[in-house]
Amino acid sequence: MVAKDAADFIDASSDCCQAIGGLLSSSGCQFKAKLLQMPSQGRGESDEAPAAQPTVLTDWGGAAALLICGLIPPVVIILTATNGAWEVASLFGVIGTTVVLTVMSHGVRATYAFFDRTSWIVRYPVPAPGLNGLISQAKSVIATVDAVGAFASVVTGIAILIYAPAVSTNPKVFVPIILKPVIDAALFSEFWIRPFKRKLQRMLTSQLEQTARGTPTTA
Repeated sequence: MVAKDAADFIDASSDCCQAIGGLLSSSGCQFKAKLLQMPSQGRGESDEAPAAQPTVLTDWGGAAALLICGLIPPVVIILTATNGAWEVASLFGVIGTTVVLTVMSHGVRATYAFFDRTSWIVRYPVPAPGLNGLISQAKSVIATVDAVGAFASVVTGIAILIYAPAVSTNPKVFVPIILKPVIDAALFSEFWIRPFKRKLQRMLTSQLEQTARGTPTTA
């Protein structure tokens, strides 16, 4: 009798275990199926196709022009040199003040991105993002550097008249000194920033023309 009851208990336990196993297996399959049906964004993936990377092109004409522009400023500096310390102070004063004012107007990141992208004169991406903003910022930088150069020249002239009046009696020394900030500002804007602005304008025009024709801007 005891043996029969034990056998019945074992059979019942076996049936229960099979039922629980089947339930767990079914739940596991349903959970797996739901997991497979979940959007892939939940697993850190995207169903969208990856964005096309821009093509980087080289403008050899821009490289040659940049080389020529790089040779002209040293020649001008040498021809107009009067005092070594003043040459360095004037050049870095104009550039440094312009950068500081640009940071105050546009922020550190935008200023860094702007000057970093001046390399587009030689190598540039197609398509290029944010061209309108860069063109607007280039205009602002050009206006700033021109104003800094003019203001520095006026301040220099007044300072010489007050603290070194003997220098003002020699036009060959006085005139180059007071004009030095204006010359440095012109070299900075006309041989670097303005060519970059014109390159941005050409890139924008090309992209707009390709968009109007309905052709991709990747080449």
